[in-house]
Amino acid sequence: MFFLREPDSNSDRKRRKPIPDSLRHELILRCKGRCELCGLDFYKAGITPEIHHKDGNPRNNKPSNLIVLCPNCHTKVQRALEKTKKTERRRSKRKEVSPLDVLKEVEDSILDRLEDIDRKFSDLF
Repeated sequence: MFFLREPDSNSDRKRRKPIPDSLRHELILRCKGRCELCGLDFYKAGITPEIHHKDGNPRNNKPSNLIVLCPNCHTKVQRALEKTKKTERRRSKRKEVSPLDVLKEVEDSILDRLEDIDRKFSDLF
């Protein structure tokens, strides 16, 4: 039994728009049949070229937003972008701490430690 999900209102935003064959042909001519990063010749290597969206938006098929890559370079670029996005998300989740807050915490911990020492010293006498 299969259940169909209700479509998300945000799902339309990232839905992939197919790249027309004429544009694919134009892009491969532009790069002269080579990967635009490593220069691998697709014909000689027998590899199918992949199209990468520079801005990460699969609906933006403007030629200026598209580059032709070999599968290896495409994977490297995608992983680097995903890693960058994760780092940015982590940074945005971190609480902004002012230097004064840090100094206050250090001062409080020193005062607590001094009180402990003072108590231990007074217990001796």
